[in-house]
Amino acid sequence: YAYSTHSSKQSAQDEFYRRGEIYGIHGERMNGNDVEEVFEVTSRAVERAKTGEGPSLLESYIVRIKRSGALTQRDLEERDPLLMQENRLLAEGILGTSQVTALKDEINGLVKSEAEIACSSPLTEEKVARSSVYSREVN
Repeated sequence: YAYSTHSSKQSAQDEFYRRGEIYGIHGERMNGNDVEEVFEVTSRAVERAKTGEGPSLLESYIVRIKRSGALTQRDLEERDPLLMQENRLLAEGILGTSQVTALKDEINGLVKSEAEIACSSPLTEEKVARSSVYSREVN
């Protein structure tokens, strides 16, 4: 439903982070395509919780990346959070090209290894899969 219906047509309050205000819950909106902003906002929320300031309602606003003829390769690159962070780290001299390549190789190896483990593992028994999903066991 949410895939094709704009949030303003689903709710009178389309700034979802503000929905907690009525309950005294702190809310913040962040650019979900910016890795560093997500880290900063979520870190503040964790700190608020740890210091007894209560929960936070965080809204991560993202630009959905659709692979369609409407977007160019440049559009996709400008919206890809991983590529944006990679470019930032390279531009600021925090990482070099060889370090980025090594990290990508390491991550790809980990993902491949974990995917192989998952694919070769037995399926979870139905009773276990249905437990702890709701407050009571599902029949």
